[in-house]
Amino acid sequence: MLFLLSIFGCDRSGEEYVPKSVDGYEGVAVLGEVTAIARDDLALYDDRRDLISYSTLTLPREQLFGGATATFVADGGTYCVLVDPEAVTWNQSVDFETPSEIYIKKDNTSDDGDLDLSVGLSANYTGTPGYQMGNFEQAYEDSLGAQVTVNTNECALVGSRGQTGAHSGRATPEFCEIDTTLHPGREYTIAMDTWSLPLDDDLLSFGLAVIEGSCDGVQDAARVTDWECVIPGESCPPDDADCNAREGSFAAMEYAYCNLVQNVFCDCALNPSEDNPSCNTCTTGSIGFALVGDELTVSPLCASEGFVADLNANLCAAD
Repeated sequence: MLFLLSIFGCDRSGEEYVPKSVDGYEGVAVLGEVTAIARDDLALYDDRRDLISYSTLTLPREQLFGGATATFVADGGTYCVLVDPEAVTWNQSVDFETPSEIYIKKDNTSDDGDLDLSVGLSANYTGTPGYQMGNFEQAYEDSLGAQVTVNTNECALVGSRGQTGAHSGRATPEFCEIDTTLHPGREYTIAMDTWSLPLDDDLLSFGLAVIEGSCDGVQDAARVTDWECVIPGESCPPDDADCNAREGSFAAMEYAYCNLVQNVFCDCALNPSEDNPSCNTCTTGSIGFALVGDELTVSPLCASEGFVADLNANLCAAD
């Protein structure tokens, strides 16, 4: 029997799908108080990179649920709270007759993570920042002795079918508007619960922005056409040298995604050929990528009319 099992038994343990804690990173992180970003400061890539808060999470060592918290102080106005977990994601086009060239390449999901966003008054938050994640549910006993739970989470996310309580999914930004008219001068807590970690390194990097005003027009102010592109470089916090070495091609990947040429990027980055170097250089329209060894470079032109490439950022910046 043991002989038969050794022949026909599964040769995989599944260990690669079980996340592990990585030394040097926290499973329950505290970003502290963040300053709201003025809409006018969203226009340039470098400004957003400087003003947005970045961090990296791993598997909690002792707690069951991981995540991160941050706070901001309201002034009585409206705020747009946006979190973007690494990296980028899309559905592969599998139509044999009329495939979409942009999405014809398969997305690499092993580098994707997922954070679920909630926001509410700090006084109503049940977690202990840096130790244990919580929520905004408050329980009380009514006059009949019944236990009643009230959810004071003000981050209302609506799904594609109109249902409340939805979340975006892996590697996809989540955002919501917070109206602080009734609570000027009060502190709010932003809770980002870890739903999944990237399988490739068990490290989930992300960017968080609190933006003054409503969420309408944020993409226009940042001069991008996708929420994914509002927070740049979320796969690598600026001060994490190890991450910059580990995720060295993400800036080019994000550049490609934001200009709808990820198929060209995937041709260059995922299919290198020592025998045929021409396979390592790809161009479409006015955007090109070149893979030389492990270094991926981007052409100095952008597909969008009126834009030029900011090579330092590997993204389109205003001309």
